[in-house]
Amino acid sequence: MSAKLSYVKKVSSSEKFLYPGYVVAPQTHHCHEIVFYDVGCHGTTEIGGIEYEFTAGDIAMISANTIHSERHFDNGKLYFFGFTVDDLSILPPNGLYRNIWDIKFLVKALLKESVSQEWGYEKMLSHKVEEVLLLLSRKMNPVSKTSIDLSYVKQYIEENYVNKITIEELAKSSGYSYDHFRHIFKNSYGISPQKYLIDIRCEKAISLLKSTKLSCTEIAYHCGFTDSAQLTKIIKNRYGFSPLQLRKQSDISNNGTH
Repeated sequence: MSAKLSYVKKVSSSEKFLYPGYVVAPQTHHCHEIVFYDVGCHGTTEIGGIEYEFTAGDIAMISANTIHSERHFDNGKLYFFGFTVDDLSILPPNGLYRNIWDIKFLVKALLKESVSQEWGYEKMLSHKVEEVLLLLSRKMNPVSKTSIDLSYVKQYIEENYVNKITIEELAKSSGYSYDHFRHIFKNSYGISPQKYLIDIRCEKAISLLKSTKLSCTEIAYHCGFTDSAQLTKIIKNRYGFSPLQLRKQSDISNNGTH
């Protein structure tokens, strides 16, 4: 399977679009399109002559050259992207898919890659589009399981620990209340989401302390801590020694002295 991104965009009620009563006139695209309706979205979309009512967490799948339109009832925010694929058999059927919050993280990653255009971004965009399509296929063909899968949240934390991440936002993006989200995350991984985030940041910080000469301020910045004071406090509380003590011990070990 090979996919190519044609465009990706985020639209919110803070722009001139997406106010209550905003209408997207009937239109078609030469490429396939996926629309993710984020927090605050509510309205109707007509895809190929069938009308659906969408709310936050839903996505619309629109294949190439399909007539579609939208009407918004509330302020909100949405993401959408167009793409082509060389194997049409992997395309999900046109329509509205309910409560697919997992896709939000992938679409945000698409947007970030398309803007930053770092080395290899075109291949990364292709992989992310394919990941979205595979995720949709998985939702269409669910495997019986007893637990809720939050692996996409865990992966998001691992890939974005440098950035500001709040558990409230993760819960909202997953479609759960704050308390329920914390409960199912801990049940799945044996650790709270906040502790998992701090653990990841601490691991990265310790690795940098041992392998680089970066200052504590620089390391704090690279690992998602507010400042060097927060880094020092958390490391000392968790491991019983300060970052500088750890670096000194590492230097002694590397020099082979006892």
